[in-house]
Amino acid sequence: MDQDADKIASLQAGRSPIYEPGLEDLLTRNTAAGRLQFTTDVHEAVAWGEVIFLCVGTPRGPKEGPTSAP
Repeated sequence: MDQDADKIASLQAGRSPIYEPGLEDLLTRNTAAGRLQFTTDVHEAVAWGEVIFLCVGTPRGPKEGPTSAP
């Protein structure tokens, strides 16, 4: 599940946003077999999934915001 409809469409087409050898083949085969689905609808994702992973972006630069050290 992701809010980015373009990312979901790409994943549904078997294209990964990251490079990992063999990953696109795994996406294609498991999507076709019905073992893997992608959606922008959080309710659909929670209702369909047996296991839910929450993933968040990792900051690439120095910490920012009120918890930053001076």
